Amino acid sequence: MHNKIRISKPGIGLALLISWWTVYFIRLFLHLETIYLLLIGMAAFILGALVLHYFESLFLKIMGTFNRRLDELPMEVVIGGTTGLLVGILVAVLGSFPLSLLGKIGAYLTMIFLILTVYLGIKIGLSKAWDIYGLFPFQPPRGEGGHIHNEQPKVLDTSAIIDGRIYDVCVSHFLQGPLIVPHF
Repeated sequence: MHNKIRISKPGIGLALLISWWTVYFIRLFLHLETIYLLLIGMAAFILGALVLHYFESLFLKIMGTFNRRLDELPMEVVIGGTTGLLVGILVAVLGSFPLSLLGKIGAYLTMIFLILTVYLGIKIGLSKAWDIYGLFPFQPPRGEGGHIHNEQPKVLDTSAIIDGRIYDVCVSHFLQGPLIVPHF
């Protein structure tokens, strides 16, 4: 079986742009006949489309992994990390102006300062996520172990446990809160 390469419309547009720029720069430095420029343009288009297809699929895999991991994080950690990121950017913006006045080395120092403050902002925001989240007036009630429980405990019927119906419901996270299993 052959795997077909599917290239998105933006990928085709970027491949056309790559081929156009390739032909343009080759025409600036080398004086070739039109047929050679067309062949070079087609080769650049095909090569650009293949490379962009690879990077597009790689980007989609990375974003899928990122989204799955982000979905697993508690909201408190996301809010703490985002707050730390914003504070880090604010500190970087405020501190970069004096560094930029130092001339050529100031540009490098500004970049290092930016990376350092954003990293520290995220790191501190993530480590203090629960404290940052505590500053917000709206907070759902917490159960044992600090977990959020929006629902009351549910008592299970023994027949639901025996025939296994409850397993699929629990795996789908449809029920929230603790489940109580009666012992007779």
